[in-house]
Amino acid sequence: MSSFKQLSTDRRSCRDFKTTEIAPEHIETLFQSAFFAPSSKGRQGWDIIAVDNKADIEKLSEAKEHYISFIANAPLVVVLCGDKSVNDCWIEDASIVGVSMQYQAEELSLGSCWIQIRDRYLSDNTSCEEIVRGILDIPANQQVLALIAFGYPNKTNAPHNADKIKWEKVHIGKW
Repeated sequence: MSSFKQLSTDRRSCRDFKTTEIAPEHIETLFQSAFFAPSSKGRQGWDIIAVDNKADIEKLSEAKEHYISFIANAPLVVVLCGDKSVNDCWIEDASIVGVSMQYQAEELSLGSCWIQIRDRYLSDNTSCEEIVRGILDIPANQQVLALIAFGYPNKTNAPHNADKIKWEKVHIGKW
């Protein structure tokens, strides 16, 4: 097992996936990491939809106009959703789930990339969330936060460079 420091240094967004299917045990491990993620009041006000159908993934790859077409080659796309009637912290809970899954993916030598959907629109003002909702028949009580594409990377990106840390972003005590 890698250290968390190594995982956080190595994890980079992947936008170029091999066509290889993800091993079922890896998919199960990804989902376990979601269930172990912290959740406000322990309510788990989130739901995830696992999409491995190529036709649906190709449709999802057109749900936004920018920075999404690459998911057409991903063997797995996870849709992060939440129900605000279950927990008003559904956005935070679903975000933690997504990031937990991304770090778990890194440990499994899988690449991943977050695609924001909530509050994103096409140039004609069509909601990207409504497009995703229509493709996957998502119920009205569920809000769509993001998609995360998963797969084996075609290439490995260089780790983050510790020399480029912006320490000025950290404020101790007061601003």
